[in-house]
Amino acid sequence: MLNSTQPSLRRRKTIDFKYYLFLALCLGQMSSLNAQGYMPGWWPKMPPPKVHNYDICFPADVSSNTCKAPSNIPGVQVIELGDDKLAVNITDKIYRTDADACYKIYRTYTVMNWELYNERCQLDPMSNPVVIDRDAPDFDWVYGEGVCVLVRNNTAYLSHDRVISSDDRKIELSPICLDNGGFHYRAFMYTQIIKVYDDVRPVVTVPILPKFQTDLNSCKGAIDITFKASDNCSETVSLETQSIMIAPFQSLSNMRMPVNYDTRWTWKDNKNGTFTIKIANLPEGKHDLIVVVRDQCGTLSLPTRIPFEVRDLSAPAPTCKQGLAMALMSDGQGGAMNSVWASDYVASPAYDCNGQGPEVDKNGLKKITRYSINRVGQTAHIDSTSLTFTCAEAGQKVDIELHAWDNLGNHGYCVTYLLVQDNRRICPVLPGITGTIATAQGTRIRNIPLDALQDFVAHQTKTDKDGFYRFQELPEGESYVVRPKMKAGDANGVNTRDLNVMLEMLQNKLDNFSPYQILAADIDQNGEINTEDFAKLRQIIFQRDSFPQGNCWRFVDARYAVPRSLKPGKYPDSVAIDKLDSGVIADFVAIKLGDLDGSYLPTAGQFQEDGQLANLSSLNLSGDQQLKAGLALEQNQPNPFHEETIINFSLPAAGAITLSVWDLQGKLIYKHSATLAEGSHQISLDAQALGNVKGMFYYTLQTASGRETKKMLRF
Repeated sequence: MLNSTQPSLRRRKTIDFKYYLFLALCLGQMSSLNAQGYMPGWWPKMPPPKVHNYDICFPADVSSNTCKAPSNIPGVQVIELGDDKLAVNITDKIYRTDADACYKIYRTYTVMNWELYNERCQLDPMSNPVVIDRDAPDFDWVYGEGVCVLVRNNTAYLSHDRVISSDDRKIELSPICLDNGGFHYRAFMYTQIIKVYDDVRPVVTVPILPKFQTDLNSCKGAIDITFKASDNCSETVSLETQSIMIAPFQSLSNMRMPVNYDTRWTWKDNKNGTFTIKIANLPEGKHDLIVVVRDQCGTLSLPTRIPFEVRDLSAPAPTCKQGLAMALMSDGQGGAMNSVWASDYVASPAYDCNGQGPEVDKNGLKKITRYSINRVGQTAHIDSTSLTFTCAEAGQKVDIELHAWDNLGNHGYCVTYLLVQDNRRICPVLPGITGTIATAQGTRIRNIPLDALQDFVAHQTKTDKDGFYRFQELPEGESYVVRPKMKAGDANGVNTRDLNVMLEMLQNKLDNFSPYQILAADIDQNGEINTEDFAKLRQIIFQRDSFPQGNCWRFVDARYAVPRSLKPGKYPDSVAIDKLDSGVIADFVAIKLGDLDGSYLPTAGQFQEDGQLANLSSLNLSGDQQLKAGLALEQNQPNPFHEETIINFSLPAAGAITLSVWDLQGKLIYKHSATLAEGSHQISLDAQALGNVKGMFYYTLQTASGRETKKMLRF
């Protein structure tokens, strides 16, 4: 039994017989066809074969500078002259290029005739097309001129127009797929090229930039410039980093690459159409940053100059002496005046990129030599190099600005002050009773209570921060007794050195001491210096005994001439004024009992600080502790001294030293410089070296290993 899925052999033979019979009949009748191709009596209703007649005109290449392909580009034209049914397929491929266009569109047209298509071939309708050469029909090496394909039955003519001529190229169209019993003529394919240009350059927007600050030490500046770039077509642009240049001082003849200034310079694409460039170590002056950008079509911008300026915008920083005192002098017309100069307040040199020089510091900065001075609240002016004071400001503390100027007009300042003093009492006295209270060394004391006794009425006041006091609005024509009063029992500044000084006094060596030192030795205040005072001082030092009446302070009328004697006697501790009818001055000298060598240090709030009367900034006291091991400055011996003293010091290494001596007003009295070997050394100072001036001094030793400052007293 046969499988039902297999065809029957009998049936196959039957089919084969009928097929061969049909073929024989057809072959037997072929000779009977008439001239029209019809066989008499055979399918009389079969239509005649079709004649194919149609034109296809493929477009020429197109160029556009509109950033993108325009929508009205001419396309393929198909003209059906008969019963043909033409179909068109269009495909685009886009290629970026920076050669002769921004980008190119390869637009391919494929045209087929549905009347020539046979389904039995089972092929893509547009497979195996006839590709029309882009050089057709002339083959003159000129491509993309466009071509018309004129189909007449089974022949195609390639022409510039729709007129067939003898020189048109012919293509015989042969069918394909005949083996399957059907036929299918090829389609026609042609590629048009659309070139899209962008001939508009991208644009760099020049930003408005601030001045870039130079470094304080190198005098070079760093720029941080952000700029924007745009293009009419491209959404983004790129920075041509190899084209970034600097035109120093805006000179194109000497352009330099950023790396010539800064090996670590950077650039950044901020992804929003802006770019940031950072370059350091640029010299002071006006320069240009030159940049170029590229759009997506490869079009470059013009080299764009972005001007910028690197400038010294920092003002010099002066160092002020912290306060000076100035005594008024007679003006020859019954008044008083004096001047202070800006240079008087310069504590240490200042240096700047645009200083006046010619001296320079280790960084090559020039020394500032132009200073001005003005009262606080007044406008600074470079030519204001001094200030003049008169009796109107006598006894006042005037706040002052010291300005340092560079050659660009930048100026910085520090604030200090001046104490205007009328030590010689030249100025007219203000109504009432005024005066000062100071130590024998000239240090004025603040917060000292005073009474002005008027019969049974006591008017009271205190010395101010500058050691001045004033009783004002006192009834005129009345008598007064002015007396300072301060009670304190501390033994600060009293030590064994004071015992040695008292021994010298008791040996009647009084020429070595001031009268006020002699008064300080009268411990029991009986008007005589003797061994009892020595014994009492020992008890105070070693047994912490108290001073008489528990008070170590005494005050003396400054006008009183204290005798230089071991028996100075009683001294006036007040000033009597009979019938006050005009301004009266009553000064006092404060004496601390037992402090014979003048080593007592004022306490905060009680005395006017030294810095308020003298410039100590140049002594750099705060830095005196930063010393190398082996550097030592010893206390001068003797101290206090009268004619001569010795300053001993030691050096950890050989080198240059400078010993300077300053008075309380910050004035340099003595200076000695030398180059010394390692080890111990000493310098001798005498009264003549100090200008025969008496009082408190500071002496400073300056070396490469550090600086140290101490005090000394000459009486």
